[in-house]
Amino acid sequence: MGFYQQGEKVEGENIGDVSKFNEAFLKMHRFHRVQDRINMCRLNPLIMNEVLGVWNFMAMISDCESLLMEVWGKLTGDERKEMITVKEKIEQFSAKYPVYDTNTNHTNGKTRLNMDMSVWNVLKKEIFKYECRVRELITRAGYDSPNKEEWDDDEL
Repeated sequence: MGFYQQGEKVEGENIGDVSKFNEAFLKMHRFHRVQDRINMCRLNPLIMNEVLGVWNFMAMISDCESLLMEVWGKLTGDERKEMITVKEKIEQFSAKYPVYDTNTNHTNGKTRLNMDMSVWNVLKKEIFKYECRVRELITRAGYDSPNKEEWDDDEL
């Protein structure tokens, strides 16, 4: 049972077979942190994220995957296959059609970064659908905040 032996006293409390550690709190904290990062990246998805070293839209894709992995164990086989397909579709599209491309002027040697707006418009829609589906799966797995309709009367 980790660092403590079964029944060992720790700070006056009996550990026994029940863990005092609440994984749900940490999981919700991870959800919150990742969702905050997605929301921050959404403010300007086309800039380079200096902290992460990737474009913000790429960080959003990666963060959606992080959220997905938090609920992976609760997904059905069909949902897992679906999400693998969605992820692969986005990766293949991004590899084949980059949002940014470089163009080097051979006369002066300067490199210019060009953005393909039509590619971005397609990718933006796919990222949105991916994020929406991941959030649906989080809700179905029971890891979202309860709706007002789900509260008991005595909780209001």
